Amino acid sequence: MGHEKSAGQSKYEKYIDGVKKSSGIYAITIDDLVVYVGKAKNMRRRVRGHIRHALNGHSRDKYRLLLAAIEKHHVVRCIILEECAIKDLDEKERYFINGNC
Repeated sequence: MGHEKSAGQSKYEKYIDGVKKSSGIYAITIDDLVVYVGKAKNMRRRVRGHIRHALNGHSRDKYRLLLAAIEKHHVVRCIILEECAIKDLDEKERYFINGNC
């Protein structure tokens, strides 16, 4: 499954470039279509975990979807929707899941 990477760059970096280590709400997109919205105390670590699980063949549906998209050369990105305080994560996540992406 040759997932190419640049010298000195992890195989996950091209998917998570620009995602900060801060708390907030993030989205995973395939060809600019939001397919997943999540919350995290450390968004960078969380989205890296999603990509790692997908590339390692984890059996959950969301990871199989990501792996299929990557293998078929779709554009997969992890993006920040909003940085927010940890206390606001649940409320902000609900806002974005309800179609406000």
